[in-house]
Parts: sequence; C-alpha cells; structure tokens
Amino acid sequence: MLEEKLHQLLELSIKLKAMMSTVDITADNEDVLSQAVELVQQRDKTVRELFNAYSAEQLTEFSTLLNEFVEHDEELQTISLAIKTNMSKQIVKQKRNTKAAKAYLNK
Repeated sequence: MLEEKLHQLLELSIKLKAMMSTVDITADNEDVLSQAVELVQQRDKTVRELFNAYSAEQLTEFSTLLNEFVEHDEELQTISLAIKTNMSKQIVKQKRNTKAAKAYLNK
C-alpha cells in the first residue's frame, strides 16, 4: 500500500510537471489551469495521507522513491517560479502599454 501511494504521488508529480512545462502564458489557459489545480489538490491530498498514515521508519524503506519525489518537487518549484516570472513580466508590459495608450488618447 505504501509503495503504491508513493508511485501514485510520483505519477501525479510527473503529470503536473509535464502540464506546467507546456503552459503558454500568452494564451488563454483556463482548461489547463483548472486541470493543474486539480492535480495539485490530488497531489497535496496524497502527500498528506502518506505522511499521516505512515511512520518515518516505514517511509525510510522507500527512500529512493521519496528522493525521486523530492527531485520532481524541486523541478516543479523551478517551473512554477519561471511561470510566475514570465507572468509578472507580461503584467508589467501590459501596464506600460495601457499607460502609453491612455497618454496617447488623452492628448
């Protein structure tokens, strides 16, 4: 059961990572974002269940799978940061365009 949960967690992490890697911040991503939110919620629930149901001793038997999970988690954080940075740049760019347009139209 524990090993099965760990594999389920890894599968969710891989799906989420693949989905986030393909996000185009300039496009309308409602469907992709809702699927990503669902995967994040499933992943979070699985992590909580895993660490609430099993002791540290039980988990150490599967340290290889846990290390793989940590690697995926770090990659997800990197991808998330890149998406956040790109979205921030898009917002700043849009604000500048809006200010320029307003200044031009007000003259």
